Amino acid sequence: MSTYINLQARFNDENIPVYSELILGLPGETIQTWKRGIEEMLDSGLRNQLFVYLCQVFNNTELGEPEYLRKFGMVTKQIELNEIHGSVRDASWMKEYETVVIATDTMSHADWRRMARFSWLTMLLHSMKVGFYVLIWLRDRFGMTSSDLIDFVSERPNAAAGTVLDRELTEHDAWLDRMVNDGTGRGVVMPSYGDIYWDVEEASFLRITEDLDLFYAEFEDLIVRLLEGRGIAFDRDELADVIRYQKARIPAAQLPSVVNHEFGHNFPEYFEQRYSTQPAPLLRVPQAMNSEPIDFAGDRERFARETILWGRKSGTMLTRTTFQPSMAALGAPAVPQVSVAVAN
Repeated sequence: MSTYINLQARFNDENIPVYSELILGLPGETIQTWKRGIEEMLDSGLRNQLFVYLCQVFNNTELGEPEYLRKFGMVTKQIELNEIHGSVRDASWMKEYETVVIATDTMSHADWRRMARFSWLTMLLHSMKVGFYVLIWLRDRFGMTSSDLIDFVSERPNAAAGTVLDRELTEHDAWLDRMVNDGTGRGVVMPSYGDIYWDVEEASFLRITEDLDLFYAEFEDLIVRLLEGRGIAFDRDELADVIRYQKARIPAAQLPSVVNHEFGHNFPEYFEQRYSTQPAPLLRVPQAMNSEPIDFAGDRERFARETILWGRKSGTMLTRTTFQPSMAALGAPAVPQVSVAVAN
C-alpha cells in the first residue's frame, strides 16, 4: 500500500486521474473486510473514483461451476441485462440476462444488502463528489473514518429522515428490491437525462443536483448531528465554510447564483493540495475563490453526458475554480486538532 499511496500522490500532482474497482460478493468477503477494503482505498489518496461492481457469474469460469458455488455457499440471482450507459432496450427486443451473487457463506443476503447500500453511499459521497470534501475535513480534523459518516446515514435511516438523502436511500432500497425480487436489471432510466441506462449512484447524483441548496442545507444539519452525537467540539463557522466550498464544486444543469466565494480559512488551497506530494496545512487565513461553472443552459441531457459520461473517469466532474495562493501562510496559525470524545 505504501507504493500505491506514493504513486497516487504523484499522479495527483500531474492531474492524471486514477480510479480503483472493487467487487461485492466474492468468496470469503465479510462486512468487516469489505468496509476495511473501502477505507484502505479512500485513505490511500484516491482523489478520483472508486467503482463498486456486483460480482457476476459467467459460464466457462471457475466461479461459474456448480461445485465452486456450493463450496462457498454462493447464492445467485438472474436479472435482466441493462448495459450501463448503453441505449435503453426496446421492449420488442429479445431479453438477455446476467447472473449476480447476492449472498455467500461469509456474507448473508441481509449483510449483502447492507454492504450494497454502504457501497452506493460511498460512491455517491466520494466518487460522485457530493460529500467528498466533507469526508476529507471530518477525517483530518477529527480523525473520523469515511465509515463513520456512511454508517451514520445508511445504518440509522432516521438520521436523514425527511431529507433529500432519505429520499435517495428509499430509491436505492427500492432498486435493490426490484432487482432481487423481480429480476429487474441494474440500469436506471431517467428520460430527462437521455435515453440510456445510468448506474444507481449516478441517478442519485443527477437528482441531487436539481436542488443543491436544499441538499447542502440538510447535509450540514446532518453533520452537526453526527458531531454533536459523538460529543465532538467543532466550529460552526468552519463547518459552514466546508459546506460552502463543497457545494461550489458540484456542477448542475443550471448556473449557480453565486460564483465568488469568501472563506475564513484557506479551504481552496487546502483541498486543492490535499492529495498532492506537498499538501497545504489548514490555516485560519481568509481566502477568496471564483467558480467557473459550465453553462449548460438547463440542458439536462448535455449536463449528464459531459459531467458523468465524459467527466467521471477523466477526473473532470467538478466545477473548475481559481484562487490566489495564501500569502499569509508563513507564520499563520494552523487550525488546532480537536480533542475527540466519542460517545457510544
